Amino acid sequence: MNRGENAGATSRVIAGTLGLLLVVGFYGLALTRPGLSIQFLPPWDHVATGELLGWLGHIILVVPGGLLLGWAFAPIVTPWLEVIVERLEEASVESLRNAVVGVAALAFGVAIVGRMGFLDGWPITDDENATRFGGRILARGGVTVPAAPVMAYFPRLFLFAREGSITSFDWLGGQLAWALGEATRTDGVVFTLAAAFAPALVAVAAARRFGVVGGAAAAFVFFTSPMAQCLSWTTHPHLLSRAAIAGAVAVAASPRTSAARVRSGAFGLLFGVGLLCRPFETMTLLAPLAAGELWDARREGRFVQRTAAMFLGALPMLALFAWHNHAVTGFVHLPARFAENAIPTPEWRRPWESLSDGQLLWRRFSVNVVFNVLRVGVWFWGPVGMMLIVLGANHDAFTRRLTAGLAVLFALGLAHDDAGIHAVGPMHQSESVVFLSVLAVAGARRIATVAARASIAPSALAAVMVVMGSVAGGVFMLRQAQALHAMVTLQDDVYGWMERDTSGPAFVLVPKIWEIWSQEPYLAAGTWVLAWRPPDPFFEERVLVAVERDGTYRALRDAFPDRRAYRLGRDASGAWRVVPVDGSGGE
Repeated sequence: MNRGENAGATSRVIAGTLGLLLVVGFYGLALTRPGLSIQFLPPWDHVATGELLGWLGHIILVVPGGLLLGWAFAPIVTPWLEVIVERLEEASVESLRNAVVGVAALAFGVAIVGRMGFLDGWPITDDENATRFGGRILARGGVTVPAAPVMAYFPRLFLFAREGSITSFDWLGGQLAWALGEATRTDGVVFTLAAAFAPALVAVAAARRFGVVGGAAAAFVFFTSPMAQCLSWTTHPHLLSRAAIAGAVAVAASPRTSAARVRSGAFGLLFGVGLLCRPFETMTLLAPLAAGELWDARREGRFVQRTAAMFLGALPMLALFAWHNHAVTGFVHLPARFAENAIPTPEWRRPWESLSDGQLLWRRFSVNVVFNVLRVGVWFWGPVGMMLIVLGANHDAFTRRLTAGLAVLFALGLAHDDAGIHAVGPMHQSESVVFLSVLAVAGARRIATVAARASIAPSALAAVMVVMGSVAGGVFMLRQAQALHAMVTLQDDVYGWMERDTSGPAFVLVPKIWEIWSQEPYLAAGTWVLAWRPPDPFFEERVLVAVERDGTYRALRDAFPDRRAYRLGRDASGAWRVVPVDGSGGE
């Protein structure tokens, strides 16, 4: 080894040591006064001091530390990457298809591990509980169920009641996914399948625009993005729309062929599926892409055919959307979220009613737009990801359309009533990770082109990025997973008490849930589950939970004479316990 090689090896050892110290030093921030604690507390724009310190530490310590480690390990990682690139470029079509299936299978496994290992299978928001309520109704072949008088004594957050009937107020797509899970006894597996499809489709989209290596890079970015992976552990309808949007992008990225109408029909169908799940997010993201598709069709002299195919592709989903609206609200154009609801909206859902129009617009711009841009910057792939997105935004006509979709999505915040939670990334922008991943690959290609001109091996730069993404994304996700696990401990405990300390069919009278989670140790984590889960629409669950107030016990005793009665309360030592009501069903 000559002197130059010795100096290079020494510098890499120093870089690796410094990088490791920066990453380890990040965890040292836990000993500061605010620590690295994450609290899930309303309002949605709340950021705990420890969480903010973690964001800063991630940007200033972990990401640079990952880059230094990437440089240190580049000589080891680069040959492996070169072998992978060579095999990808020489792979047969069948092998590449198998690779896409492998990406989906890996994503499915990771999502299962995240959901059952970190979230213990629990929802992290009330929306998930409400969506499942509607899915249970659909699984029985109905759209709504009669709102029994006793229903007024049970939790009803995010449910919709009208003219004596009740269902979920959420979008139909999520309810259909739950209906399938209920009918097949597979729980939320449809959401996990959607989580698996998304990275595979992102890889296909990027491969069609930037080659098979670009597809592999997009899959890697997606897998190491906390914004992409943490959402995959949940049962949010955003997973369904994210997969549909990824499919639409993959279709739009496909080569122009003689099967243009098939392509447009598939795009329209996927657009429609996304509309069933998250209509506004789907529309804002895909509208520029759809307009670009039709503009290209006009130049090709196929405008009428392609427009008709796109519309016909979306038509079944649009018809289903209109039918469901009519069945629930009485109007084909009016979803439950915007119809008059017999169930009052909680006061904490209306925080800005006293603001003037100018104040409201400024607040929405600041909180719903700028704050979410910040959160995307932190959650997607950190500052390196933002740099790649900026570089890839104007790469070609396709990426410009993706960029326009992102701009419209963020502008949608000006019309929204809140900023959205960020337990698993910026919730209202969660589908944007599809576009962001493709744009990041476009940006990486630009860097690789410049590097090649400067006689810098692109594979060496890729090695640095691979190590950085793995380290930074892994540290971020591990920290968030620990916080999420602490949050669901509340549900593990309270529903565990009810299952353990009750026998036979029963109902349990409980205090408002905030009376429990506002106490230590639960307050240390907080929760964004602000209400007890609603009952099974048919009251067939073994244990029914009802918030205790005047008349609750008597109403439930009359409605369910064969169920045993219990109460959740504190014992003499202050511990929470589930005890029989007078031991015999009498009060």
